[in-house]
Amino acid sequence: MAILLGTGYGSFQGQVDKPLFRMISGLPGLPRTLQLSRPTVSTTEGGSLSISVTRSGGSSGALSVNYATVAGTAGVDDFTPASGTLSWADGDSVVKNITIPITTDALVEGTENFTVNLGQPLLGGAILGSTQATTVSISDPGAITAYQT
Repeated sequence: MAILLGTGYGSFQGQVDKPLFRMISGLPGLPRTLQLSRPTVSTTEGGSLSISVTRSGGSSGALSVNYATVAGTAGVDDFTPASGTLSWADGDSVVKNITIPITTDALVEGTENFTVNLGQPLLGGAILGSTQATTVSISDPGAITAYQT
């Protein structure tokens, strides 16, 4: 891949007002990108939550990236902390998922939040896309019932 820069004015080898171009080569192609599918997601207590991580920019070369949850107003009583590594083999462009168990607790409380973060890619020269973190909001169905009565 190459980048061609040009301008409609300039002076080159004694000629004025002629187009001037510059070719920059050596770029292998668009960078491969890893990112979370959404910047925010909402769920309720109980069950589990799945967040997708996508690979774009081609499927050549192996890639891997670490992920981890970070407590916010939601803590370890509200979800099971998760961390690990997602990996793509050469030729693999399948969406990978991070699964996080969401706890049902006995407390009646409002909406709480935690974050799922991607780390720097470990293999393959990929970069992180624009969605590097997802904020997860957990609502309590008991709180909705308590407010309605």
